[in-house]
This record gives sequence, C-alpha cells and structure tokens, in this order.
Amino acid sequence: MHSESKLISLLVPVKAGETEIELALHRLDSFLATHSPGPYEIIFIVNGHGAEAYVEPLRLHYLNQPQIRILALAEPGKGRALKHGFQASAGQWIFLTDIDLPYDLSFFIQAIQKLQLGYEFVTGNRRSPDSTFTLPTKLLPLVYKRHRLGIYFNRIIARTCLGLTSDDTQAGIKAMSRRFADAAFSRQKSQGFLADLEFHLVCVQNHFRHVELPIHFHLRDEKSTVQLSKQFFETLFLIPRLTLGRWNGFYRLQPRHSMSRLSLWNRILRFAWGQHANLVFFLVLRWILTPYSAMEKRLPRAGKVLDLGCGHGLMTTLVALLDRNRQVEGWDHDTKRISIADKLRGGLGNLTFKQAGVLDPIQESFRAVIMVDVLHYFREDEQLQALGHAWNALEPGGVLLFREINPAAGMKSQWNRIYEKIATFSGFTKSENESQVHLRTPEAWQKLAEGLGFKVFYEKCSSFLFADILFIGHKPRTESQTPLPWRMTADDWGMSPGINRGILALAQAGIIRRISAMADGPALQDNLAALKAVDGVEIGLHFSLSNTPALKSPGDFLKWHFNPFQSNTKKFALIEMEFERQWHKLQASGIDPAYLDSHHHTHVFPKVATCLARHAVARKHFKTIRIPLDNNVWQPRKFILGLLALSARAKYEKHGWNIKPFYYPMGSDLWNPLHLADRLSHLPADTEVIFHPSEVNDLAEAGSDDGYREARVQEFQSLSRLSAALTYRREMDESARGLAHRTPALVRHPQLDLHQQ
Repeated sequence: MHSESKLISLLVPVKAGETEIELALHRLDSFLATHSPGPYEIIFIVNGHGAEAYVEPLRLHYLNQPQIRILALAEPGKGRALKHGFQASAGQWIFLTDIDLPYDLSFFIQAIQKLQLGYEFVTGNRRSPDSTFTLPTKLLPLVYKRHRLGIYFNRIIARTCLGLTSDDTQAGIKAMSRRFADAAFSRQKSQGFLADLEFHLVCVQNHFRHVELPIHFHLRDEKSTVQLSKQFFETLFLIPRLTLGRWNGFYRLQPRHSMSRLSLWNRILRFAWGQHANLVFFLVLRWILTPYSAMEKRLPRAGKVLDLGCGHGLMTTLVALLDRNRQVEGWDHDTKRISIADKLRGGLGNLTFKQAGVLDPIQESFRAVIMVDVLHYFREDEQLQALGHAWNALEPGGVLLFREINPAAGMKSQWNRIYEKIATFSGFTKSENESQVHLRTPEAWQKLAEGLGFKVFYEKCSSFLFADILFIGHKPRTESQTPLPWRMTADDWGMSPGINRGILALAQAGIIRRISAMADGPALQDNLAALKAVDGVEIGLHFSLSNTPALKSPGDFLKWHFNPFQSNTKKFALIEMEFERQWHKLQASGIDPAYLDSHHHTHVFPKVATCLARHAVARKHFKTIRIPLDNNVWQPRKFILGLLALSARAKYEKHGWNIKPFYYPMGSDLWNPLHLADRLSHLPADTEVIFHPSEVNDLAEAGSDDGYREARVQEFQSLSRLSAALTYRREMDESARGLAHRTPALVRHPQLDLHQQ
C-alpha cells in the first residue's frame, strides 16, 4: 500500500499500447479535483507485453503530479491489473472505471453519497429503467446485441450458477469501501473479466450493503475491451470453479473450518466403514436426501446453537464446521446415537453432545434452536411443550428452525411416512414415541408457534421425493417496528370486501402505506372509515377504463383504444370525462386522492397517456403518477407493458409529472416472505412496490370476473409476515457484518484455493 493516506483511489486498467491515457487522465483528474471530498489518487495499471517500456515516458511526464501514478504489469488481464492496483493503493474508497470512460463520471458523485450513508459496494446498472445511452445510430445493432448477451449472461450464468440477482454484474464502473475491496480481492481467482462476478459473490455471501445506480453510457465507436471469443472460453473454464467456491463457502469472509461439506461427507464414509450395513445405508441416504446446507443458511453466523433430537449429529456437526463463532450443542435421548455423533465430531472444539430428551428443561439461553424431523413423534400437547421450551431458551431476536412433514402433499407425504417406518424398523431412528406420528398442516404448525409469540414463515425444504417444510420462527425483540422505507402500495380497494379487509389489516400493521381505490368498486365504502383513520396512509385514484359504463372489460378497452375509425377527439373526451367522474366520486366519499395509477395499467396506453399527461386538473392536483417500469416487465409476458411504459414515461415527464422508482414483484417474491424481504432489501428507498392482497377469495361473490384470485390471498399471507422476515434478515445481516468487522483483511481460505483445484 502507498504510504500516504488518501480518501479515494481511482483504479483504471489499461492494455499496453493504449493511446487514450493522457486524455483520460486529464478528464479524471479534473473531475476528482472538483468533486472529491478529500485527497485522491489516480492509478493507471498498464498490463500486457511491453508494459514497462510503455509506462516509463508516462511516469516522467507526470512526475510533478503525485496524485497520478502509473504502474506496469507484464501479465495481461483486467482482473489481475485491478488487484495489482488495489495492492498499491492507499484510498479508503476504491473507484473503478474503464480507460475509454464510457460511463458518465457523475456516477461517482452519487456513489460518494451512498458510501457516506454506509453502503460498501456501489455498482452501475446499464439495465436500470433510468439508465440512458448516447450513441450513433449505426451502433444500435451492436448495442442491442450486447444488451441481449448481457441479459443471457446474467440470467443463465450469474443467476442460475452463482445465485446472483443483479441484472448487470459486468458494468465497468464501481465504487467500494476498502473493507469490501480487501475481502473481494483476497478471494479473486479470475484474472480477466469474471473478476466482476467475484465482487458480487463476496457481496452476497457476506451481506455487504450494496446498491445499484443508473448510469449514462456514451458509446462513440465499436471499440470494446471485451473479446467475445476469448471470454467465452474463460467463462467455460472458470464458472465451474466459481460455482464450487460459492457452494463450499470460499467467498464468505468468516474463515471456515478446513473441513468443508465435502469433508463432512468424507467423515461419514470413514466412520461408516466397518459399521453395520443398516447404519451405513441410512447415514449415506440421510445425508444425500436432506438439504442440511439450505437449513444451515437460515441460522445466525455466531452464538450458541442447540440441536434438539440431533440423532447421529449430521446437522449439528455441519453447523459447527461451517462457523467457528458458533458454540453448538446437540441433544438426543439415545446413548448409542450420541456415541456415533461424538465420533463424527472428531476434534471440533465448538461442538458438544449430551444425552437429553427434547422435552427436558433447557437451563441455558441460546441464539438458535433446531428440531429437524422431531416433533411429529410427540403427542400434540408435547409438541406445544417442546416449542414452549424453545421459546423460553431463545434470546430475544433468536431463531427457531424446525422441519416437519406436510401431510397434505399427496403421494410425496406418503413417501415420508414409508421412509419413517423403514428408518424406525431398522433402528436408525429411535423415537421416544414410536407407535405413531402426529402430523399437522403447515398452517397449523404456524398457528401453534405464533400462539407462543413467534413470528413464523415457512418454505419447502426437501429432496424431490418428499414433502418436508422448514419453519423459521423469530422471537421478536421488544423495540418498535421501524417504518418501511419503500412506498408499499396495495391496489384494487373497493373491488370486494375481502380485498378491503386484507388491505386494511396490512395498513394497520404498518406494511401498506399507499392504497389505490377504485371509484366504481362495489365495496368502495366497506371499511373506508377505518382506513381513513389509519395514520400516515395515502389514498390514490386507481383509474379504470376497463370497468366503466362504456367499457365493461379489458377487451372492450383494447378494441376502443385501437379502433382506427374513431377520432382521437372523441377518445380524449371519453378519457377526460371518466377521469373527472371517478375523481369527483372519490372526493364525494371523503377521499382526496394524492396520486394516480390505473387498473390494468391503462394510463400507459398511448391515447390515455397523451390525454392525462397534459390534463390541467390532473397535473395540478396529483403529486405523482405510477409508471410500471422495471427489469421484471421485460419478461415475455409483460414485454408489451414495458414498451408502453417507456413511451408513457416520456409523455408524463414532458408535462412535469413526478415519477418515482418502481418495482413489480415476481411470483417467487410473493409466495415466500423471506424471498420478498431479500428482494426488498436491495431496492432503493422510496421505490414504489405494488401488491394485490386479499384476506379471502370473495371476488365471485362480489360479481367480479377478475382472474387473479387465490394468489391475492397468498400475497396477503406473505405480507402479513413481512415485518418478521425483514427483522430476521436484518439481524442475520448484522451478525454477518459483525463477523466481517472482526475478520482480518486478505485472509486465505485454508482448503479451497481454486488455483489448486
């Protein structure tokens, strides 16, 4: 590291022979001299054959400008050059960009603000709805081709293989804290462009605060630092290694025990050698069929963990292996199984086993309690007793994990029953109550745990053969709930009484803060007084042109909108008439609508957008308008909506409408509050997120033919548990960040050096 401390180190990798260095240096130096809040340095890393000879005259030229440093590196590669530059840098913040400066440097002004707010990784996103491109028309085919390749790369490779959710992992402009850079470069194995993926892996695996910003991209010619043929082979070679590293925890900051998951598998095989055939068979089968790794990820990264009914200690040993900051204790009533678990434990100092039953009193307090495939062996009153013991033993903010069979899953649940009978008959499972199992539906387990005070959510957790459900219970702390930073909006108030009750309950719980009301909804008045009494709630007009006296369905609207034989004058007159009628109807109900959106997004259709954007009363009265534009609308089913929204945004912005960031949740977000919490945590504050919740499915009784029905009830259930999911995720993040603060920089993983694999 350079001896003199700096606030910012700007790293720029340069191929030997590049002719734009002086121009780029001048622009970067001028920019940082104006905008940097403290001392800075610009480090150009010239890499490739002949780098030293190329660099020497440049060093002499900038000899009197100490803030500019030129490094030479004989070996080529963008990733290698950035790592070399970082090791020579002195900045508290590390900025990265490309030599041709295709990204507008104003990105760094926003990045500085984010870093000051505590974010540690800030990246540009070319696929953000707010990103803009400036380029000659002759380059449109090239840009579109690269855009499609980027989408395929991020969806197929980054998302499927590596579990990354960013739509643009490869943008060449980034900013990061030195702590994050220490972690990222210490684990970097790619010497080329895939180093960007490793940045994101380190960020996700360690819960660093990350934010993506829109960029302005300037493309002047076809020059590119990306050589597709070369990068194709690099991708084929390195992606399997990165995937293996991710799977084995290589990218986690907390140094893992030298025994990985594969090492535990080897332990099982070594122990089983020479043992009874039944035991060997079931240990191996249990390890293969049970997703222990998925369950381990739901636990805190530090603290005391108790595994009740631990059996042969597979889950217990894995939990202790993967984080030395956990002190893990396993209880089981069977002496023989405890003896086997002790042998599997080996020399692990953070793991102990004890002969004790699930219903025995727990004298100590724990950060987490685990019960995997245990409770169904106990009577219903004993199940409640076991959960009560777990509640009493958990610290505030603690986590309860328990896995049970879903009896309503048809043939899969029958396979569970058969497996349990075989395991009990063979002696692999030795329950205290073996005569029968006592199963509950997921909803019944959830209700039972919530009756004790837990905030509970659940997810599927089994191999494809079985029907097991993992329940994650969170013991709340006593502090008040922090208001959500996003503009959580519920649509369709007034469509049915069930929808109104669901929205009202979520508003009273502080989850939903904006409600879009349908003026012609048959249930508009139902619970309206209670809704208006909720503090801090905004009500907007959910404008409808597909359920009016003239246009009774979406089909009628489309025929009318695209009818070439009807003049625009008549169409605009109908739009204005309906808008004013619905607006005044809400006002007559005591609602002064604060914002505008529409049912079926009809306000983004060309004729409607043209009319409403310039409507004097609407522009004066309403604060904001929704434009449903984010990355999810570019999926095949919503692609047309994306094109319409793009066009409509330009029209509304032209007439001065206020448009906020927007997020359209996907189906996977809405079925699991943990998934939804994870997705929301990556969104900028003030983003509008839309939902369509309902307490019950009563649309048929309300006379509606809307096709979105049962999913509304699922949305309501997920949102009801969102606060608990967000709290759980925040505490897991804080646990991971606390460990990261205690982890020395540039720690090497003792076992999984990908160069040696």
